[in-house]
Amino acid sequence: MKVNIIGIGSVGCKVASWFKQYPKQYRTLFIDTVKYGTKSLLLPKCSTHEDFEQQCPDFSDILGSLS
Repeated sequence: MKVNIIGIGSVGCKVASWFKQYPKQYRTLFIDTVKYGTKSLLLPKCSTHEDFEQQCPDFSDILGSLS
């Protein structure tokens, strides 16, 4: 059984990337404004929390892959 590691934001994605060296044990997913690989959900760059809430993408695709 693989453990899911989800990196959120630049720091979270850097920590999650440490687990990529163990692909048999961990499935790494990244959520940020830059792409970290094939398992990335790109977020729009926003200047305020309100802007992000209006432009927030659908997370069901990436979260559905965790099963």
